[in-house]
Amino acid sequence: MVPFTRRLLLVCALAVSAPVPALAQVAPDATPNLQLQLPNPGGGFLPATIHATLRQPDGKILVAGDFTRLADGTPRQRLLRLNADGSLDTGFAPAFSSVGTTCVIYSLAWANNSIYVGGAFDAVNGTNSPNVVRLDRNGDLASGWNSPFAVGSPGQPIRALAATSTSLFMGGDIQLNNAFGLARLDAISGNWDFAWIAQTQNGDVVNPPTGGTRGEVRVLALVDGDLMVGGDFLKIANVLVRGLARISQTAPVSVRAFNAGLSASSYRVEALQRAGTRLYIGGTFFREAAPFVSYLNRVDIGTGLLDTSWQPNTNGSVTTLALEGTLLYVGGSFANAIPPSGGNRLIRISTTGNGAIDSAWNTTLADTVLSLSHDCHNRLIVGGAFDTAAGQVRNGLAGYQTPSGDCIFYSGFEIP
Repeated sequence: MVPFTRRLLLVCALAVSAPVPALAQVAPDATPNLQLQLPNPGGGFLPATIHATLRQPDGKILVAGDFTRLADGTPRQRLLRLNADGSLDTGFAPAFSSVGTTCVIYSLAWANNSIYVGGAFDAVNGTNSPNVVRLDRNGDLASGWNSPFAVGSPGQPIRALAATSTSLFMGGDIQLNNAFGLARLDAISGNWDFAWIAQTQNGDVVNPPTGGTRGEVRVLALVDGDLMVGGDFLKIANVLVRGLARISQTAPVSVRAFNAGLSASSYRVEALQRAGTRLYIGGTFFREAAPFVSYLNRVDIGTGLLDTSWQPNTNGSVTTLALEGTLLYVGGSFANAIPPSGGNRLIRISTTGNGAIDSAWNTTLADTVLSLSHDCHNRLIVGGAFDTAAGQVRNGLAGYQTPSGDCIFYSGFEIP
């Protein structure tokens, strides 16, 4: 007979060496399945990247990125629209173009029965409107709109937009009219607002001479009469804010007393999502003081104070967030968020618990998730740089069935 101690060691050895069973993957929905593409300079086509999605008030979903066609050859130039059932809206086909090689849409917003589009481009439907444009809901250039940028300005991409009935706030790597990173336009005409100045800085120089010290805005959201600003910057209007600030929408700009406590060495914020008095923030950051949570935090929307009872660990950068009832969907470049072999680039977390990741909802996308939008009809629309989702070809755009159609709307986060 084998002694008990040897039998115990043998059992332990077998348990350690046995392979860990793979977690079941949640498959993407049958729609949308457009398999978007862009030309390969070497010939043929490459999988596209989706940078922005947005739900219209009628339930249709706008999808934007660098694509030029569907896999079946149907042309769509950087912007398309999905019907409520996830199918292609065949009557919506604005065409974006550039004089150079860079032509991509990074951001979308809705106000005034109009679609606001930001990115690095020169024209839409053959008419010049560099980097920012207002379209009517049919995809035509809105009457009276003029972009403040010059043709051939791809080095100043617009990466974030937030719109009201009177103002269009835009963020990116802006270097125009004494504005660094952040500016405000008239929402109807596109005229520059010279009175609203909120320069971003990555150092102590008030008027930094080079782009590397100016900082860059990545996300904007309207919050109770103020503007929430996230990005890769140390200061706004010469006030230390470290990647996330709450400022006034009115001029002169007032920087509110809001402090999320982000580290001086890692403070990039790319995603915001509101839930009542709480604000979820995602990015590549760490907290300055204990508890040293990173990548995904929940703070008070008025003060920035951390909720220490909610501490998830995504194991990597978060780039986008979407809320469905009490479920928070989280997208990014992280991998293995559900150890030992799951939760790659897309996970969900309950907002009512302590931040534990839902291991039963496990899916793997081949590359970074950059945008999430809920259609309020039991489907999450996912955009990014991936070519497969749970092993199925999707080329930057996929949909996932969700438990309910409940959406919580807040101005600047979703469309009421």
